Amino acid sequence: MGTVTKNVRFLVNVLKLPVRNPLLVAKLCGTTAFLTEDRLSLGVGLSPWPEDFEICGTEWKTRGVRCAESIEILREALTGEFFEHKGKHYDFPNLSINPVPQKPMPILIGGTATPVLKRAARIADGFVSPNTTAEKIGEMVTEIHQYRKEYGTDNKPFQLVSVAIDAFDLDGHKRLEDMGIDETCDMPWLYYGGKFSSPLSVKIDAMKRFTDEVISKM
Repeated sequence: MGTVTKNVRFLVNVLKLPVRNPLLVAKLCGTTAFLTEDRLSLGVGLSPWPEDFEICGTEWKTRGVRCAESIEILREALTGEFFEHKGKHYDFPNLSINPVPQKPMPILIGGTATPVLKRAARIADGFVSPNTTAEKIGEMVTEIHQYRKEYGTDNKPFQLVSVAIDAFDLDGHKRLEDMGIDETCDMPWLYYGGKFSSPLSVKIDAMKRFTDEVISKM
């Protein structure tokens, strides 16, 4: 999709980062961002299932701090420069990866718990809401803004992406916009009676209708 388009941007929503080797994630992201000409954003989460960690041979209890350290490694690795990392949970010798994007890849954090919202406010380039109501998203956005002021990061660019389960029409999306939401995750065919398994023609028609009824009026 990236090689046959020029304007479409891509958001991974969301990758379970602490169950993976951060250097391998950096390699995959660097190559993808390079091939799509800096159109990739990475959303990361912790995973709420202990069995994910057991199966992948990683530790459940330290998932939060390892997520933060992994983000640090991603940012170091995606510069393309040689770097050495000696942290509490990861230790890498002097190395570099290539190819890498021309500009920093945005890293967004998704989740609902207070430590996750604080982590997003402290070190992320944005926040991705879980599938929940617009009201709940508004509450989390307010909380994140409070934390950003506390951490002194409120002067940095910060993207808010919502996955609202009760905002389908123009009024719903305007309500999200009023909350400060920058982008929404939408599947228009579900709004107009379609299904996940609907034919491609049905999905295309729904996207055109959504464009006419919502996007063009925002």
